[in-house]
Amino acid sequence: TPVDSGISAQIIPASYVSDQPPLGLRYSLLLSRDNEAYREVEAGSTFRSGDRLKITVESNDEAYLYVIARGSSGLWKVLFPVSEVASGDNLIQPFRRYEVPNGGRFYFDDQAAEEKLFLVLSRKPEKNFEDLIYSVTAPPAAAPAEGVKPASVPSAPRPTKTFQVAGLIRPIDDALVGKVRSELVARDLVFEKVDDSKPGPTQQKETAVYVVNKNAGPDGKVLVDLKLEHK
Repeated sequence: TPVDSGISAQIIPASYVSDQPPLGLRYSLLLSRDNEAYREVEAGSTFRSGDRLKITVESNDEAYLYVIARGSSGLWKVLFPVSEVASGDNLIQPFRRYEVPNGGRFYFDDQAAEEKLFLVLSRKPEKNFEDLIYSVTAPPAAAPAEGVKPASVPSAPRPTKTFQVAGLIRPIDDALVGKVRSELVARDLVFEKVDDSKPGPTQQKETAVYVVNKNAGPDGKVLVDLKLEHK
């Protein structure tokens, strides 16, 4: 069974109003069939045994990315972050394309099944996943310099996050994924599929999906549910 199979896309964004720009995510599926070169395909494609698949993800802002996959066991496995990319740091940079799985691909075997991908892009670390993926050490509190008023003291540095050894990361169950979904408000979403018949924002033809949470503030998130259909 592949790490994924069956496709439909549902995005559930948080809704906040602030001066921050909207939080946006672009994702696309890359397919290799019969050992051909990888090419973008529509999210609603039907896959068959022997197909190889990757997903690319790109954000319009600095944000934390999580990608997990549901296997035939019913448990979810972390595909991103990985220790090979930025030593496991999942704070991704804007307008940089990330490929998942890093250095690998999904492979569809002879057993058809409906397995899923779940993507979370968040301006703040998603605690429900962070506690499973990382060992976190809080940075020492910095004392204000002499004569410096507290209001002018710079914000505290990010906690030190140590990526867990992959084998020690606890599996994620449906209840935890459901909890992450339930904490968000399903509105204020701009969702656009771009296909080969019309150019995307870069004026180049493409097959991709753009998701924007137009009211995403400092706590803003975008979620994507993917089901990859394997027949």
